[in-house]
Amino acid sequence: MIRAMLYRVSLLQALAVMIIISLLLPLPLVVLTYVNSTYKNKQETFTALNTKKFNLSSAIFIESLWNFYPELGQKMLDQLLLDPSVQFVYVKDSDDKLFLGWDKKEKISNNDDTLFLNKILEKDGVMIGTVEMGFKRQNLVDSILSDMALFGGMIFLQLLLLIAVIAWIYYYKIIRPIRRLVEHSTLLAQQKLDEPFLWDENDEIGTLGFALDKTRIKLKSFFETLKHENEILDEKVKQRTKELEDASRYKSEFLANMSHEIRTPMNAIMGMSHLMSKTAMNTVQASYVGKIKEASSVLLRIINDILDFSKIEAGKMEVESIAFDLHKELKKSCSIFSVLAKEKGIDFQCDFVETNRFFKGDPCKLMQIVNNFLSNAIKFTKEGAVFLSVEEQIHIEHTSTLTFHVRDSGVGIAQEKQSLLFKAFGQLDASITRKHGGTGLGLYICTQLAEMMQGRISLESEEGRGSLFSLTVTLPLAKGVEVQQENGKSGYAPLSILVISDQKKVSEALCDMIRSFGFFVTACKSSDAIASKIQAHDEVFHVAILEYELGKKTNGIALYTRLLDTLGFEALPPFLMMVSNSDEDLQARILSTGVHAVLKKPINPSMLYDELVSVCPINVSTPLFDSSKIDLSSKRILIVEDNDINLEVATYLLKETHAQVFTARNGLEAVTMIQGQMHPFDLILMDVQMPIMDGFEATRMIRNELNVLTPIVAMTANVMIQDIEKCLGAGMDAHIGKPFEVEDFYGTLLEALHVNIPTPPKQTLTVVKEHLALFAKDEAIKRLGGKEALWQKLFVSFFKTYLELPQKLHLLIEKQEMNTLIDYVHTNKGLCGTIGVERLEQSLSALEQCLKEYHRFDNLPLESVLCEHEALMSLLRDTYEKRQPQSDEISPQPLFSMDEKKAFECSLIELQTALTLSNVSKINLLLDTLAQHDDIAKSETFKTLLLACKQFDFEAALHHLERLSEEISNG
Repeated sequence: MIRAMLYRVSLLQALAVMIIISLLLPLPLVVLTYVNSTYKNKQETFTALNTKKFNLSSAIFIESLWNFYPELGQKMLDQLLLDPSVQFVYVKDSDDKLFLGWDKKEKISNNDDTLFLNKILEKDGVMIGTVEMGFKRQNLVDSILSDMALFGGMIFLQLLLLIAVIAWIYYYKIIRPIRRLVEHSTLLAQQKLDEPFLWDENDEIGTLGFALDKTRIKLKSFFETLKHENEILDEKVKQRTKELEDASRYKSEFLANMSHEIRTPMNAIMGMSHLMSKTAMNTVQASYVGKIKEASSVLLRIINDILDFSKIEAGKMEVESIAFDLHKELKKSCSIFSVLAKEKGIDFQCDFVETNRFFKGDPCKLMQIVNNFLSNAIKFTKEGAVFLSVEEQIHIEHTSTLTFHVRDSGVGIAQEKQSLLFKAFGQLDASITRKHGGTGLGLYICTQLAEMMQGRISLESEEGRGSLFSLTVTLPLAKGVEVQQENGKSGYAPLSILVISDQKKVSEALCDMIRSFGFFVTACKSSDAIASKIQAHDEVFHVAILEYELGKKTNGIALYTRLLDTLGFEALPPFLMMVSNSDEDLQARILSTGVHAVLKKPINPSMLYDELVSVCPINVSTPLFDSSKIDLSSKRILIVEDNDINLEVATYLLKETHAQVFTARNGLEAVTMIQGQMHPFDLILMDVQMPIMDGFEATRMIRNELNVLTPIVAMTANVMIQDIEKCLGAGMDAHIGKPFEVEDFYGTLLEALHVNIPTPPKQTLTVVKEHLALFAKDEAIKRLGGKEALWQKLFVSFFKTYLELPQKLHLLIEKQEMNTLIDYVHTNKGLCGTIGVERLEQSLSALEQCLKEYHRFDNLPLESVLCEHEALMSLLRDTYEKRQPQSDEISPQPLFSMDEKKAFECSLIELQTALTLSNVSKINLLLDTLAQHDDIAKSETFKTLLLACKQFDFEAALHHLERLSEEISNG
């Protein structure tokens, strides 16, 4: 504390305090001397003086008492009272009676402060009385104050004068020079060395000032020398920087040229493979084409690694932040790598369903790292298994730390060699590239990408015992609605879910889970008026989740049956039912009532989301562009390309749009054609690297010399950022990379031409078709997975119902059975959509909507239904007769009954949808349902299908499912 006070006190203040302290230090000695001499003498004088007063007063009091003359004594007493030191006077007679007396009103507190005197009064040897007097002594403090009153003011003035004189000298000789030293030191620190430091003083501080000025002179000389050296060094740095920039540019140009040289023939390979895949081929040819595509993909990955490395080195790699579905991305990878693992004869397992689904980040770069881990794990594992798992740690601030683990039982990595893996072009030994391929850039790129995403990669491995690669990254949590918006579903409306449960905790947990998907949820109990709630809801519930175990002696089946009887099947949304056990009989009873699926507790968020979107497919993706719907017959397009195969690919893609295509083999030929054309071109597709005249020079001539404003689109394998900027800087309007991505090709084409094509309708639960056909048989077969035999069976059943459609409608209207009529119209509408009778389906849909909205039997739109029915009659009858058997030969006893086949066909269609959407929980449920039939369970095709599903190889599973469907249809 004292040290802190000293830091805050200035030199001048400290000087004043020291002077005062030095003056006060002798004060105790002065007081002690005063007490032992002056004060003691004053007390003795006080005693002697007051004793004389007492004796003189006693003589007067004797005369007054002897003569009994009190007036004389009173006068003496009055004289005594003029002395302020008199405390009391008592004069008594011989009988000890008070003759005269006086005392002060204040009580005497200390007898030591009072001088007591008393005497016996005698006259002529006779005692006539006594006298007592008290005098107050002056204490030490009062004595000092009284003595110092005269000289105190003079001493104080002298003290102030002394302090002022000493402070002035101290300020002039010490404080002021120190301040000058501080100012000069500050100038030194600021490198202001031109102005000299002038010092005239000859004392110690002046000597220090002279030394400081010499330091200034030396520093000035030093800085001037250093400045000159820095200028020389700056020139060298600039020269070296220019050399490094040139080297970096040469490297980038080399990578770009190498990319172009590889991409150009690869564009031809991939383009011709794409065109060849559209032609009729036998199995061997299709296999060869498939292997060409695979080899092209491997080569493309190598090029992408090199380009990624170049982007990272140049600081051009950027990380985006979008909402994405982690499970969807992981399922894609599992689907691919399970096939690769199967080909090597090793197991592939994954575990990630317990994590959240939706995050914000860069899914492409995240999965690039995970896929690299999986690819290496499978590549270096000869036997055993590869296991992918994801751990999650959720934080309070709505973020989550994900750790992706890829473990394998492969060759392992020695401890001293592990650091080599994460260096550019690093391999464990020279034989790695020869045996397994690769550039040695994969893990280096992964490490850089992880750092850009604020994550980290770790490795645990032991030679001969496998490896564990881990990626840890922290991502913000997202909602399902954000994922839909990122996927371009701008018109997407969140699903509305109804939850019916009597268990409060179950209901609350389920509602929180559904809200995390970005959906709306409404919860109620079985005792509530559920039917009224469904009817009165502002928007239709898309899905309802019903608890099987309900209170009050009821269950989910009974409640669902009551709702069916009250509202009818059409008014109810699809129902999912939750059960606590996996009793197969119970599940069969639930599904037989019309419930869409059974959910087994505990409910898994991932599987719940899969079930919801399988009922309401909000994630169905449609192609961005359909070339058959692009009509450019009025457009004249010039292709400038020197490579024959690339020219053929681009010409083929443009021919599908019916555009008028013209070709030129180099830039000079293109300029000549543009200059001599009577009618200008609507678009120019310009290659960049060509002989005679390249695309850049041709574009500059077209823009500057010919003044042609026709849109020019660069068509080149140079795809780096600087390449695109160079194309735009030369006057081109857009860029298309090689190899061509069909959607990117058509999208850029339409954007440059300012042409709009009909876009797919907004994804809702009911998709309204834009172009409706009278009888779209081929489209219907495609919707059934290409199974024509299945379509034929459904068509035969439909035709019998179709024949009696008018009569049945009139009969129900006459009987005024509204609910039955709505159900009948809805059923036929669905059959029409399945068979491909689209216009009749639309007419029935309008009739159904009218019935539901107005609930009346007059002014119904029956005319359009009957007209469409009549228009289809002859066409459908011909189709039906062609599909009928021509003889009544006895056919062998079928393996499955008709009812069983219909049930199986519905299950197979649902299984196909689930495989397409990668709905794991739905796939497992449908497989368990099919396996309950012994004949299907024994089928080799079904066993193969089951194995493919367990390995997440959904593409192969779809192929096996098609074979199983054919077997059931034929059996």
